[in-house]
Amino acid sequence: MIEARRLLAAIAALLLFALGVQAAEPTLDEMRSGHRLAPRCVTLYETYLLGSYNRAFAIGPRGGCGYATGARTLNEAQERAKSYCSQSVPLACTVIAFNDVPPDKQAATPAEAAPLVRDPSFPFRGPKVAAGAIIWGHGRAAVVNGVREDRRTAPTAPLMRALAFAGWDLFRADRAPDKDNNTDGLALTLEGIERLRAMGYQRVVVAGQSAGGWLALSAMDKVEGLHAVIAFAPATHGNRTVRTTRRELALREFEELLKTRRDSATRVVVALFSDDDYDPDTEARARLLRAAAKEPGIPLLLIDRPRALRGHSAGTTLRMARDYGACVRDFVQSDQPMKAGVRTCPR
Repeated sequence: MIEARRLLAAIAALLLFALGVQAAEPTLDEMRSGHRLAPRCVTLYETYLLGSYNRAFAIGPRGGCGYATGARTLNEAQERAKSYCSQSVPLACTVIAFNDVPPDKQAATPAEAAPLVRDPSFPFRGPKVAAGAIIWGHGRAAVVNGVREDRRTAPTAPLMRALAFAGWDLFRADRAPDKDNNTDGLALTLEGIERLRAMGYQRVVVAGQSAGGWLALSAMDKVEGLHAVIAFAPATHGNRTVRTTRRELALREFEELLKTRRDSATRVVVALFSDDDYDPDTEARARLLRAAAKEPGIPLLLIDRPRALRGHSAGTTLRMARDYGACVRDFVQSDQPMKAGVRTCPR
């Protein structure tokens, strides 16, 4: 009887807690200060906050917890979160946090930032308060039946939230299918940099995955004073012939990108992954990056084939954000001048 009463009391407390926080998703500090979660669940909540929307976090009455991110609907996220929580502790679980930020990028974007759009799932501070601005570039879509798919709806990499939490505003250079190429993509990115600087942002970072990462590296040769570039699995030569007939071309053009840099102070983050079908030769590209850090001298943070992350899209995963978000953030965020040379992330 006593055990049953304790269980009912715990469930009631959780329900009250849920009712109190659903209107606003608690921050990590609020979760810590409230002593509501077991240590393991605090760690999971930290990872959860890096995830994309729709997302939900659930806890059980005996220390269980679970979360879901990137769901198609909020209801799906909530049901998945409760399901994962129930697997850890087979008792009823309650959703205590959720977020379903509307995906209306145009409405969330300051008019003066166009043609960039702002991802409304990221916090926005404005140029007077923000540490700087990030331009995110998505990967290039495949051509299906002669029509290129639209990648403008592809989520921003969760790792970018580590920078957003540190005070950076995030914008996107979304490329329409008919202009999803290097020439138009670079023009869009460069115009975006000009607009952000005109708005008053002192530090601008260009980041991206795959083709977006290639465009980020390409911008180094076009802009004075670019603060940093971040490239996850940069690629532009396709995946069927990149390791055979186009291997030498792909490596040569990658090396040229690293040599043509307008500002020696620009910080460079590159992540390479094993089993990347779009990479002509991962070992060769790692060597080229290490050489470029010495000559012409790049302040380089190299994430070189981490064991736990594989494949072309590994940089856009929640695991990437959890394992390397703080490292990338500290490299980009540091106010100290960066000397040339290779840096790595402790794992």
